[in-house]
Amino acid sequence: MGPIRSMHSRRSAPKASTLAERAEGAQDLPPEHAITQQHQIPLRFCWNLVDTTFIGISIRIVCLSDTHGHHDRIQVPDGDVLIHSGDFCHRGFERDVMAFAAWLDRLPHKHKVVVAGNHDRFFEQKPELAQTYLEPNVIYLQDSGCVINGLNFWGAPWQPWFMDWAFNLPRKGTALREKWNLIPFATDVLITHGPPHGILDQVWPSSGGWDSEASIGEHLGCEELR
Repeated sequence: MGPIRSMHSRRSAPKASTLAERAEGAQDLPPEHAITQQHQIPLRFCWNLVDTTFIGISIRIVCLSDTHGHHDRIQVPDGDVLIHSGDFCHRGFERDVMAFAAWLDRLPHKHKVVVAGNHDRFFEQKPELAQTYLEPNVIYLQDSGCVINGLNFWGAPWQPWFMDWAFNLPRKGTALREKWNLIPFATDVLITHGPPHGILDQVWPSSGGWDSEASIGEHLGCEELR
């Protein structure tokens, strides 16, 4: 495997050996609009394997999302690149990020790439601090990219407005379009938390009831991303 060239800044990170201990005792810093218990959905993990050959480059990419703090319950397949495309937090607290970082550090994948999701509000409120918990062994992408083994990766956390969660932008207007216009034409792997409109973007009620302003089965993906 070749080196990673990261296109975003790097900062000093806490030692990996202390992350789990710090997560255990971390102080909750409730975000202004912290995700509360009634917003929780049934435990649905999403992972996929992508074996691909691109211009002579053979690579296995393991894709994860929506683990919501239950990382240790997942048996992660082996691969060259591990991608988590958001919602790794349970409620968006600092200690959620620390626990996630400690879990990531235990995984053997050589390259690890992360994009935040709407549950990961600590990355929206204190982005520089949040990123230090992932570094130096994990690349966090937010309107930024990196090159791994000659492949161009780009990541962005944005999604159309939904229940006033993190990284929400108005569905109508130019804000989302401006974010997607940042994606380089030469991108090989695009990582977003929210899908394009009409592609695996329907919402369904949780076992605890339905409290969203969206209709059951409504398509909530981004029209501008298609």
